[in-house]
Formats: sequence, C-alpha cells, structure tokens
Amino acid sequence: MAVILFVDIMDSSELSNVLTFEEYDAFVHGFQSVAKDVVTEHLLERQDHRKQNERCFEVSIRGDELCVILYSDVPHAQEEEHRRLDVKTALALAIDMKRRWLCSDQNATRIRDGKSIVDIGIGMNCGYVVVGNHWRATTDHAIRQQHTAEGYAINLAKRIEGHSRSGTYSKIFVSRSVFTILGIDFQVAFSPVSI
Repeated sequence: MAVILFVDIMDSSELSNVLTFEEYDAFVHGFQSVAKDVVTEHLLERQDHRKQNERCFEVSIRGDELCVILYSDVPHAQEEEHRRLDVKTALALAIDMKRRWLCSDQNATRIRDGKSIVDIGIGMNCGYVVVGNHWRATTDHAIRQQHTAEGYAINLAKRIEGHSRSGTYSKIFVSRSVFTILGIDFQVAFSPVSI
C-alpha cells in the first residue's frame, strides 16, 4: 500500500518554446531546488515523520516533475493509522510545494517582467503498488536492477495530476481513496470533480 504524489509544472512545453535553452534550464533547476527543499523538510528533517519512519519512501525529481511514494505497509494493527499519517504528510508536502513555488524567484521574476506566474499541478492517490527490482539502463552502458514501485495506483496518480490543471482553485486534486482517508476536517477543503 502506498500514497503517491505527483507535482508537475503546468504548460512547461509552451514555456520551453519561448525561453532560451539556458533560461528554461534555469527555470526547471529553480523548480527542482524548491522540490528538494520541500522534500528534505517534510520527509528527512521532520521529527514526527522520522520517528515513525521505519517504513521507506521513494522520491524522484526529474525535469519539471516531482514524484513521491510513501509506503504505508506496516504490521496490520497500525496500517490504517500509518496510511492516514502518510496521506496527511503528502498533503502537507503538496500545500507547501504549491506555496513555495508560487513565491519562488522564478515566479517573482515573471511578475516583475509583467508576465503571468507559472503554476504547478498536483495529484494524489492511494493504492497498492508492486515493489521490486526493475531493469534500468544507465549512461555507462550497464543494465542494472533498481528497487522501485510500479502499478495502476501510480498511473492513476499521474492522471489525476494531469486533470488538476483544470482545477478552479488550488489545482491540487486527490483521488476518492485519499479523500476518504482524510477525514472530515480535511474533506471540507476539497470540492468534488467529475472526470
């Protein structure tokens, strides 16, 4: 069982067409820097998450995309509580990522230049994934096994992130499974959307 979070720069293809290669590279590097800081703070430095984190997680920051997978499998008696904690951690990470990106140097520069900000889309899902060794080719012409997750729950999280771009407010979309886990205190912050 895992909680999956995808964050992606919206309209980055159009952005790459109007910026020089160096400008676009700097823009994406700014996104990666924000993502690294948010992940470090929420998953590596926070005491409440580290204390309970005998479980593992995966983080991938590639290009204009951040993917976080929090594995919620623990002894059965605590599984539901750990899943709830992981959903809340992922949501806090998503909100902080949104806040920091909108206030980033990249967007501040765009505002000073009279341009609109560049937003990010965020999608979250919770479901079962297959974790195992998968083959990856590397630049040194070697094919190695890498321990990663794959499966429908990850694909669905990415699709939800894609649909988040059509959102009216925060552009943070969560699946029904995440919405159910959140509980009434968080559910009021989300509006139902038909996709």
